[in-house]
Amino acid sequence: MRRRRAAGAMARRRATETAMITSTARGGCVWRQQRLWPHGHDDSEVSPPLRCFVLTPRWRRKAKVWGGGGMRRSSPGSVECAGYGDGDGSPLRLPSSELGAAAAATPAPKARRHDAPARRHGGGSTFPPRRFSPNSPRRWCEMWPDLIKKAKEGSLNTIETYIFWNGHEPRRREYNFEGNYDVIRFFKEIQDAGMYAILRIGPYICGEWNYGGLPAWLRHIPGMKLRLHNGSFENEMETFTTLIVNKMKDANMFAEQGGPIILAQIENEYGYTMLQPNNMQSAHEYIHWCADMANKQNIGIPWIMCQQDNDVPPNVINTCNGFYCHDWFPNRTSIPKMWTENWTGWYRDWDQPEFRRPTEDIAFAVAMFFQKRGSLQNYYMYHGGTNFGRSAGGPYIATSYDYDAPLDEYGNLRQPKYGHLKELHSVLMSMEKILVYGNYTDTNCGDNVTITKYTLDSSSACFINNRFDDRDVNVTLDGITHHLPAWSVSILPDCKNAIFNSAKVKTQTSIMVNEEQKTGRFKWSWMPENLRPFMTDEKGNFRKNELLEQIITTSDQSDYLWYRTSLEHKGDKSYMLYVNTTGHELYAFVNGKLVGQQYSPNGNFTFQLKSPAKLHDGKNYISLLSGTIGLRVYILFKDYFIRLLEQ
Repeated sequence: MRRRRAAGAMARRRATETAMITSTARGGCVWRQQRLWPHGHDDSEVSPPLRCFVLTPRWRRKAKVWGGGGMRRSSPGSVECAGYGDGDGSPLRLPSSELGAAAAATPAPKARRHDAPARRHGGGSTFPPRRFSPNSPRRWCEMWPDLIKKAKEGSLNTIETYIFWNGHEPRRREYNFEGNYDVIRFFKEIQDAGMYAILRIGPYICGEWNYGGLPAWLRHIPGMKLRLHNGSFENEMETFTTLIVNKMKDANMFAEQGGPIILAQIENEYGYTMLQPNNMQSAHEYIHWCADMANKQNIGIPWIMCQQDNDVPPNVINTCNGFYCHDWFPNRTSIPKMWTENWTGWYRDWDQPEFRRPTEDIAFAVAMFFQKRGSLQNYYMYHGGTNFGRSAGGPYIATSYDYDAPLDEYGNLRQPKYGHLKELHSVLMSMEKILVYGNYTDTNCGDNVTITKYTLDSSSACFINNRFDDRDVNVTLDGITHHLPAWSVSILPDCKNAIFNSAKVKTQTSIMVNEEQKTGRFKWSWMPENLRPFMTDEKGNFRKNELLEQIITTSDQSDYLWYRTSLEHKGDKSYMLYVNTTGHELYAFVNGKLVGQQYSPNGNFTFQLKSPAKLHDGKNYISLLSGTIGLRVYILFKDYFIRLLEQ
């Protein structure tokens, strides 16, 4: 997921959707969509403007790019960009016979093939371009076959999932690989469906998952500094990574063994962490240690690091996460351009509206990515699922992880998103060979219109994009005029007929309606928390003459912790009770009576509870009930400072 997600990566917030429906030349409707980013995010962070590279099977070559609008060449068969049309204006006239001349003519070597369709590749390996993330623990294991089947029917060929460290090792050296955490079963289901798989070990994953997937017991270990260069963390991380790798090897899950897994990921979106000046040296040593440790596992397939554009280790492939990755390229010319997280929507915070990303915008982003030499892209999420139990991270992330994905929280098809993307995948599939082995030429016409032509022997395929978000354009290519709505890409598998346009949705829309069901009266019931042996005696109580940090004390086995103290007082008197905390919610009791409660607003987890309290003669008890609502992806301290002041 890529964040955004809490500390260390882009802070995700609600995104503003700016969309306007206008009539096209054909009388239909198209979305005019501004770039879709969370508030305050600069898309240049993810999409640096590098436009002149092409990924060939073994290396990346610079390609000649024709000039912008108004450029003319007088030689025979010249390219003429006479301007762009807006319906009634002059069209772009671009003879196709010359478009491939600028690309280098070096033939592409044949790629090593597995038993499933391959895609554009780099370094001699083959990569599939269409994959999705279901995150197996967010869906009942009985549903996995149906979800995988629907993904394949949607013309996807690869499935990826995170590995959830705190789900598999909730207590140190006590492992759980049952039920929804049976990862071997999950990958075998993928293999049985004839699909590829990508293993994202992390083991830090973020993913809006509780504590970013890190086990809370790590904080018990002396000298522990999470995700920095220190033996305490690195020893535990290597132990868990090796455990997962060995399980996959024992089950013959890696491609070299005939299995479905073709890529593996180590760490997760670490690039933003490295921008923190106080940790730069330690972060540098840590990220290179991660790459070396991963490669020593000898799994026979490449390792990737997502969102790692700073200080990229030489023995991994860095990849892009974001709403748009077409202008992004990896840091070396010998590796493929891969998009590990195309955000189909967003997670939901409590009390916040649902985020919706238009179908047309997702299709635009995918088509642009493959127009600009993309090798592999993954939908995060294609199916989100549900944060069961206490697995939701946060704070304040909702139970639903629907993510406005093509398959909704319950596995139903979300139309037209599912169907429109399926059409796009099918068109790309029909162009597989020429995209993998062909040469290309870009022709820029005006500020925001580009034609890309791929050629292989006597075959050709073309993309035409219109990056204006406020106007339609007409483009004439080899005597045929093509109408492009605002913010759209047309795909022409033969450079003549536009088979697909990202803004022209043909799939019928379906709307799920939630109907109220009449039920009997709801009744409250108690859910016991079995905390033993996490507390120190049979009743789950213990005594300390100090305030304890909550995550360490509860080992993340409960969201609640009682703090209780007593004091002797002479006579009756009223006071003001002050409690300073960096927690989520707090309830204060004096002599068994609730005197105050407060919670922290989302994003600012420091507040002071202030409440009147009355003490009586003799012994008085002050009790605090502290609660957490999903642990952040970084350290969350629960500290209290208590004062009683006379009124």
